[in-house]
Amino acid sequence: MIKTSLLDELDNYIGPGSAATVVDETAGAEADVRRVAARLANQKVSFQVGDTADRHLLLETLELARYDHVIVLSDSDTLNPQQADAHTLVTLLHLRDLQEREGFASRW
Repeated sequence: MIKTSLLDELDNYIGPGSAATVVDETAGAEADVRRVAARLANQKVSFQVGDTADRHLLLETLELARYDHVIVLSDSDTLNPQQADAHTLVTLLHLRDLQEREGFASRW
């Protein structure tokens, strides 16, 4: 799974005490993330079940203002290419709009 591979790779470059939050609505994703998180040296990983194209989730549940960086990955494992692209674009549009409206545009 690409999300867990990315966590493994990030762990090689980030400083101790870093944190990451993985958001996914795919069944079984949490177990994969927790399995990988248990072996990471430099970061604490949390998991949030949810749809990244949900504006309320992005702003209220995740509290985006507290993050220094955001990485959006396409859900090409479970969706066809057109659906995956559309979902990613909606997520990116929400992020850009929230970034500008909420005043943390310069942080990402």
